[in-house]
Amino acid sequence: MKVNKRIRQIAFLPFVAIVTISFLVAPVAAAFGGSDTPTFATGATLGGHFDESAVDLSTGECTILCTEIGWPWSYPADTTDIAYVGGSESMSEYVTNNWKITADWDIEYELQASWWSCIRVEVWYSVRTSSGGWVFGFEIWSDECQSTGMGVTTVSDTYGEESYQGFGQNLQNSQTYRFCVELRIVSVSGGAVWAHSYYDTDDPVSLTVNSISWAYLA
Repeated sequence: MKVNKRIRQIAFLPFVAIVTISFLVAPVAAAFGGSDTPTFATGATLGGHFDESAVDLSTGECTILCTEIGWPWSYPADTTDIAYVGGSESMSEYVTNNWKITADWDIEYELQASWWSCIRVEVWYSVRTSSGGWVFGFEIWSDECQSTGMGVTTVSDTYGEESYQGFGQNLQNSQTYRFCVELRIVSVSGGAVWAHSYYDTDDPVSLTVNSISWAYLA
């Protein structure tokens, strides 16, 4: 009887161990996070107010060109065009407000304004729905050209950055999100504004996105 009892105990313990291990491992969902590089999964242009805007998923380039509207016409205040590229993830878990978007990008631009007009260039890290609708985002970098008289004021530069932005918003399980880097040109006021390439006034402002990733904050 003692031998039989011992056997039953030994036979039972591995069963308990197996059940316990299976119980612990089975519910673990795929870890949140991903990354994308050219060719990007998604991209789009929004607005259509200025001369041209485009995205090239194969290179990660977002471009916008804005030229002056002749007097007496003017762009409405805060007229904005957007061009963005991004990666995509279908959520397999509910993610609370402890995550980030990291990106590496380069921009070249020249802004001009006259007759007390103002124009801005901005880079945003954002989250959009699977169809491109706005969810939330943050301005990461910007520059501005403000005219203080009738003459033309010029602001131009080439710049690159690798940075991350923490997000305090939740991501819903079973939803598909786009994780994006956006180029925005904003005519803050007036029609006498221009936004074009640093190298050639006939070419557009160019933002090249080299990589995007999204993950929990460490």
